Amino acid sequence: MDRSQAATSDQNHAYQNEPEAYDAGKMGLFSKYTGTASAGGVGAFGTTGQVMGYYDGNTVTAMWNYAQNYAMSDNDWTDTYGPSTPGALGVVSGQTNGAVPVLGTSSSEMPDGQGGYTQDGDVDPAYDSCSSTSTTVKMSGQNIGDLLNAADITWGGFMGGFDLGLANADGTTGCGRSTVSTTVNETVADYVPHHNWFQYYASTANYTHARPAAINDIGFSLHRHHHHLR
Repeated sequence: MDRSQAATSDQNHAYQNEPEAYDAGKMGLFSKYTGTASAGGVGAFGTTGQVMGYYDGNTVTAMWNYAQNYAMSDNDWTDTYGPSTPGALGVVSGQTNGAVPVLGTSSSEMPDGQGGYTQDGDVDPAYDSCSSTSTTVKMSGQNIGDLLNAADITWGGFMGGFDLGLANADGTTGCGRSTVSTTVNETVADYVPHHNWFQYYASTANYTHARPAAINDIGFSLHRHHHHLR
């Protein structure tokens, strides 16, 4: 694909579609089950075959040159099929079970056969002031933040667009901050709640996106008295 085709559509990355695309290891049905067409462009850009498209060194020259010398996501596999939220939860907890619907219900909470639910789709976290007002979910169980707290090890979670006190050049503020990408000619949201792993857990969430009061507070919980490690 060429430079005029920078704004591609997402492939269908729902939990069910991706195993179907893998086709029992034959890896041959991505166009059928995950292909989504973007309008405009040339060639297969307007068909489901776009999902098999790629950019080469003529288009992404810097990245292409890096890849000749360094492995970048080479043979990289995720922990589960599906979209952003299950993968994010897997990063910080190692599993996606323990989902509890808070607002509304979603087909993304799958019964686990034990009376609980497993999260397999994108739903906003319950403990975030920027989340949907109609559908949210929380997670029970522990994450890596809980284990680090228990061991008195300082840590932090960082997410793009998290600071709600900033105003962008285009006038957008708070949860609605956005940036115009001249590369794809689209407006892109700065903050996406369903990407933010720690906001699903009551023990590690920062609901109001509160900022550390001082540099020395970075790495310590906003909810408990802390001591400085020496």
